[in-house]
Amino acid sequence: MGQENGVMNKVNSISEVTYANRARRHSCAHLLVTMTFQQQNSLPSLPVPELDETLRAYYKSVEIYLDEDQKKATKRAIAHFRSSKHINDAHLALKRRALEQRNWLEEWWYDAYLEIREPIVPFLSIGAIHPRANAMPHGFQLLRAAEVIHQMAIIWLSLRRGSYPVTKSRGVVWDMNQYYVLFNSNRTPQRRKDVLRRPFRLESEGPCPSHVTVICAGHLWAVETLNEHGALLSPDAIYHQLAKVYKISHEKPNEYPLPSMTAANRDIWAEIRSHVMGISEKNAQNMLKVEEGTFCLSLTDRVWGEGDVDNQLLHYCIAGDSSASWSDKTFSIHVHKDARMTSQSDHSNTDAIAPLDIMNTTTKNLKKSEWIPKNVDVPEPQHLTFEIDDKVKQAITEAQQNFKRAADTIKVGKVYMKSYGNNHFRSLKVYGDTVIQMALQLAFRKTHGRIAPAYETASTRKFFHGRTETVRACTPELKDLVEDIVAKNSSVSKRQRILFKRAYDAHNTLMSNAMEQKGVDRHLLGIRKTIESFGKGCSLKLDLPHLYTDAAWKLSGGDGNFKLSTSFVGYDENGAFGYVAAMLLDGYGVFYKINKQSINLVVTSYHQSKFTDLEKFSENLRWTFDRYEPLLPRPSARI
Repeated sequence: MGQENGVMNKVNSISEVTYANRARRHSCAHLLVTMTFQQQNSLPSLPVPELDETLRAYYKSVEIYLDEDQKKATKRAIAHFRSSKHINDAHLALKRRALEQRNWLEEWWYDAYLEIREPIVPFLSIGAIHPRANAMPHGFQLLRAAEVIHQMAIIWLSLRRGSYPVTKSRGVVWDMNQYYVLFNSNRTPQRRKDVLRRPFRLESEGPCPSHVTVICAGHLWAVETLNEHGALLSPDAIYHQLAKVYKISHEKPNEYPLPSMTAANRDIWAEIRSHVMGISEKNAQNMLKVEEGTFCLSLTDRVWGEGDVDNQLLHYCIAGDSSASWSDKTFSIHVHKDARMTSQSDHSNTDAIAPLDIMNTTTKNLKKSEWIPKNVDVPEPQHLTFEIDDKVKQAITEAQQNFKRAADTIKVGKVYMKSYGNNHFRSLKVYGDTVIQMALQLAFRKTHGRIAPAYETASTRKFFHGRTETVRACTPELKDLVEDIVAKNSSVSKRQRILFKRAYDAHNTLMSNAMEQKGVDRHLLGIRKTIESFGKGCSLKLDLPHLYTDAAWKLSGGDGNFKLSTSFVGYDENGAFGYVAAMLLDGYGVFYKINKQSINLVVTSYHQSKFTDLEKFSENLRWTFDRYEPLLPRPSARI
């Protein structure tokens, strides 16, 4: 795996034994190391659910989409699946794998992302806007960029020293591996499957690159964050580096910006990258320098000021300019001419919460007013130039054209609900996330006359290297509520309050189970991958079990067929919010942040869909919250 620097591990993450041993060998800091990473070793391994429980949950999640004949067929498919010797062998093999590996899913989960050959942007990346980075007067762009780099370097160094706070949920320690791999990482293109390169190291493990990869006017630079003694450079020193970067880059903007290739088909980019590195040794060295940067920061020439700025920024962050991000990096930050900020994150290496948390920590510490940089000694920024030929120039041009065509399909809007928020939900003793999920289903039903298979992410970070499980958020209980409301139109009844409570409780149970790794989709993925492994080598290839080809599988969302792909992104009042493109051409993506007295929802679809209607769906979503209000419990009635 990989063409240079030797053989790479498939997942290439640090084992918990390694964390602990390194901490013991360097006992001085590494009381600090224990703060961030010491508890990794005590996290439970990812469990394998019981097969009967998974199949019961699966049938309950699919029956609401089926007619009577389809229900009978699905029951037969489940019964055959359960009685199959191959399936029982696969389930036992999966349990053995779980005994041998701390996280039986991890390698397969990375493979699922890294084997995708379509471009990372605009369809797979996480885009976000950052409200705290408000517009500032002309000339503030470099000041803000210098602050961002400095604040990010503080976080990077705290992770190097193990002093970054451990994430907890309701007192339960969560896995911190996603923070270990946030900085310096790069999704390197390879034929058939990409490779995640992760040169980040704790201080106790040795040195790692400390520069930031900067893009300006199509040029690539390495801007240093540490001095020769290993101490953080001041924002002043970083500013003066950026001023030189900006001046030289704008003297002759790069007509063929190499960053645009990171938005190309992965096999094409793999070929061009190898070709570029083969042109000269300097090209090869500069490519690795770009890829090993702590993160990518882009200085754009965009000024935002007319119309709905948030919507413009939301579209830009993943669909704006292919030359403004090194999309292979775990995250790229755009600092615009007016000092506003957007960001783009690669979804393969981490989930959304970790980079959003880092960005929120950064923007909280930005100065609110202009400052004058002091004259200080600064290292020279390194201009990372590339010699390219006509083949590369043509590939860049084609990549930009293809990106623009894809980006133009993305449709995004924001729904702002001022009458709701965490204060309101807490006063009623209800989970806002659950109410929002229930609202999404009613809005879809009102818009399209049917219910929708819905995907909500549940974090499994209480387990070693946990990522996510799927909450199949459309339940029989929720369908009953939605259909009753649509049938009764505006009338509110005691029956609806009972149905609301049942649907509310059903969703909470699903979420709780999913966070315990007792969902449906990851377990069935594990069995499917195990069956596939039986057919490798000299073994006879086994047919895909009928469960995965039965009509219910795709009707309920299997194989990425969820018409609603959704996620909750936090409570930070002024923090980042964003989205991933909708999972399906005829579907919606909905990503939401619950503030104290409001809710921000980002809704996305595709222009070419003849099924979706973003404006109508958003309007119905607003109606749905008002329709649910009288069904919410009052303080005197517990739910």
